[in-house]
Formats: sequence, structure tokens, C-alpha cells
Amino acid sequence: MNKTSPANIPIPRNRAMTHRITLLLAAAGIVFLFPGFSSAQAIDENTLFSNTNTMIIDTGRITDASLHPGTSKKGVSTSGTLRSRTTYTMSESWFEGASEQVNSLFQFFEGDFLLDVRLPSGIKSLVAVSLWQTPQGLADSSRPGTTNTYGWTIKEAFVDLAASGSLSFRIGKQVLQWGRSYFWNPVDLVNYEKKNFLDMDRSREGSTGVRTHAAFGSTLNFYTWIDAGDARSGSDLAIAGKIEFVAGGSEFALTAWGKKGFIPVYGLELSSRLLGFDIKGECALSRGSNTPRYTRQGMGVTKEDRSGDWVPQASLTLSRGIDWEIDDRIQIVAELMANGAGYSDNVLADPLRSAAIYLNDAWTPNWLSRWYAALFVSVAKFPDSTMTLQANLMANLVDGSMIVSSGISWQPVNDLTLMPMLYATVGKEGREYTIRGRNLATEFQARIAF
Repeated sequence: MNKTSPANIPIPRNRAMTHRITLLLAAAGIVFLFPGFSSAQAIDENTLFSNTNTMIIDTGRITDASLHPGTSKKGVSTSGTLRSRTTYTMSESWFEGASEQVNSLFQFFEGDFLLDVRLPSGIKSLVAVSLWQTPQGLADSSRPGTTNTYGWTIKEAFVDLAASGSLSFRIGKQVLQWGRSYFWNPVDLVNYEKKNFLDMDRSREGSTGVRTHAAFGSTLNFYTWIDAGDARSGSDLAIAGKIEFVAGGSEFALTAWGKKGFIPVYGLELSSRLLGFDIKGECALSRGSNTPRYTRQGMGVTKEDRSGDWVPQASLTLSRGIDWEIDDRIQIVAELMANGAGYSDNVLADPLRSAAIYLNDAWTPNWLSRWYAALFVSVAKFPDSTMTLQANLMANLVDGSMIVSSGISWQPVNDLTLMPMLYATVGKEGREYTIRGRNLATEFQARIAF
């Protein structure tokens, strides 16, 4: 979905700017002093490259689509989430005296509805349908130049079959748990939709295929994945496999992925603990790259030939809880990404190379450059027992642009969350996170789980 990027705002230089800054600070003070008027998530990431809004990470549960073991009785249950978001994005030029017309208002209403069916034989099924509506309209990626004000998607629809106590199959559209790192997952080539830094808690649309899981005791697991999402014949199927095992108190996984017409990718995953830190990481390696990279050649642009190069992609996550009056009240997650398939220079500064990236759909947000870093911080029961303070940062270490966000998640009653937040893009204009300019945004979100 499309939204407008946030921004880094300079110190005002005239009376009009000073007046607007004062109004903004007063509004922000009201939001944070009275959390009943609040919201902590923000926007879909496409906002940075189109015309949308933004989000802060929610420290609540990240739902695993896996179904729990069935019972001896037939059961049907429903659940879901309803969410509304209102975002007002303020352009840097407005703070310098431009008309209010340069700012934008975005409203988004979404409902995720889950149907869970379980049979006594151990057969289980889940269907997740998402409905959305926005009065401002969203661009339709399948029909350029058109917008929709409402829509729906089947995010997941699968059946679980247990062949035995240690062998199971999941058939249909599903989100797979593939990769260990918190945000960047280089080994995850099985899920179509990547994680969204601006909306980490939002459920993703699944991939279509067949997953097999074989468990050998408590220390060895084997997974296979047959991806039939865009297959017209058997030769179009993508195949992936994973072996998980425990060694020396740490967990490891070896992965492999392949598809006709694409370069095979091999991976390693790791989960461990050292000096009080939880350590998670993963690395993918291929001979060549499935992501095109463009370089200058005379007065034109050409695609690099990387067929003989080893291309690594790796992420490392360090997380730790810090005691403050209660155990692990402060949670810190830091992550670094080394992307061998990305650019080592500010490629967007070159109009021809930038155009080639756009026209060939060779741009994935947060995967454009060689180096990235992210930081997620939350403080539970602060300022009071019903609130959680959150602050996040995402930085492109190559071009110097970044996104920063901060907000409060307030739960006055069970299953209701109200969240106020502010977010901004920082850095010189024309970089990855300032491609739509520097802006500052405030958002209010209300979410009900049922």
C-alpha cells in the first residue's frame, strides 16, 4: 500500500515556522501525556517509495501460523484482529512556510479473520482472510494508474495432515518459519513477502505449496518445501530443504533452495547464547546473484555479470533483556545486515541506474545497499503498568539515510491496544529512506483482537 515518507525537520528560521513547530510539539505532548489518544504502529513500507504512512514494532506476540496438536473432538473456532490507523504526514517544506497542501492525511482500516477447523483424526485447517478499506485509495500494482478504496486477500489457506507422530504435511497457502534473525532473513527464499520494518506485527501473505516436516527425537528436524505459487508445469516448481540439529548447546540449520532458471542458494542458520546475549544469525551463499545489479557503461547502463562471483548475504542479531525493578523490563534487539547482492555506493544518485532499478523492478526495500543496521528497544510497564514505550531505528549504512520511530503501546483493557507514535526519515534527500523527501508524521492506531 502506498503512503508518504516521514522526515527530518530543521530548526525553524521564521515566525511561521516557529508557530508550526510550537503547534506540533503541543500536539505531540498531548498524545504522549494522554495515551488514550494513541497508536504505536505506523505504515506499510511501500510508503517510502510511493505515498503512504509508517509503523513501530509491536512487542506483542508474533503469531506462528502453525496449528497446535488436535484433540479427540471436532472443533471449529474463529479469531482475528480489527485495526484502524490515521496518519498525518508533514513535509519539510511546510515547516519552512509552504502551504498545508504539501502535507497528507491517510486513513486505513483492516480486518484479519481466521477460521480454525480441527478433526479428531489429527487433520487441521486454517483460513485467514484480510479485508481493508481506505477513503484515500491505494495504487493497484496489477493495474498501473488505477487506485482502489477497498479490497480483500486470502493470506493463508492450508490443511495439516499428520501421517504419524513424527511426520506431517501442510498443503496450501502458508507463511513458513524460515530463518533465525529478527528482521533480515537471507536464507528465506520461500516466503514471497518480506518483513516490514514499519509494520512488524502485521501478518504477511503466504506462499502456495507443500511443506513436509519430519522430527527425529528432540534434536533433529527435517523440512522440505515445494513451491507451486507460479508453476505452470512440474519444471516450474521451486524446491527448498532444511535440516535442523542441536550441537553443544546451540541450534544450527543447513538450508538449500533451487528453481529452474535461477541460481541455487545455500544457507546456514545459528541460534545460541553468549555472555548474557541471545545470538541469532544466518548466511546465504550463491555462485552469482538472483538480484540484478546495474553499473555504468559509457553513457548508458548495463547489468553486471556476476556469474562467476560468490555472493554472500548474512545477518546477525544480538538481543538482551535488562532488569529494571522487574526482570527483563527493557528489551534490546540490535541487528546488522551484510548484503553482497547490494550496492556499495549511493546508486539512487545516478538517474540512469536508478531508472533501470525502477523499470526492472529490481528494488526491494531494505535490501538495496551493501550494509544495513537496525535497533529495536522496548520498555515494559512504562510509564505505567498498562503501557510499553517503544523506539526503533533502521539505517542504510551506505547512503546515510534512516528511519526513526517512537511511540507508546497502551492496553487499558484486555484485547484493546491504543498506540500513538511519531516517525521521521533522516538524511540527505534522494537516498533510500528519503526518496520522497524528508517528512515527519504522527499516527494514531486502535487495534482489537477477538
